[in-house]
Formats: sequence, structure tokens, C-alpha cells
Amino acid sequence: MVLIPSYDLWRRQFNADRGVLGRILKLDEQAYTIIGVFPREAVFPSQAELWVPLAASRTTARDII
Repeated sequence: MVLIPSYDLWRRQFNADRGVLGRILKLDEQAYTIIGVFPREAVFPSQAELWVPLAASRTTARDII
């Protein structure tokens, strides 16, 4: 699985380390690979600090729609 931290989280938790790409982060016993950092200018809800892709099976997608 992959994730992208916010710019502020990257600066605060990773000291703006450019070497963070490819690093493994464990959340809820699941390993995630950091694949990028959202730019400072990105407009998202202020409380959001990590993004992971939503993966849905055909069955799940039908339940959502």
C-alpha cells in the first residue's frame, strides 16, 4: 500500500527530508510506502495529513453507488 503525507506533516515529522520517498510507514499494523509529498499549496481539509488510495472491488463499488 502507498500513502502521501501533507507538506506540513512532512516538515514536522520528517524534518523536510527529501529521502522520505520510498520509506515504509506502519499504520494500524499495515505497511505503507511513502510515494510523494503533497505540495504546500494543495487545498485539502486542514485536518487531513495523510492520503491513501481508495481501492474498491466491483462488489464494493456497486454498494457505494
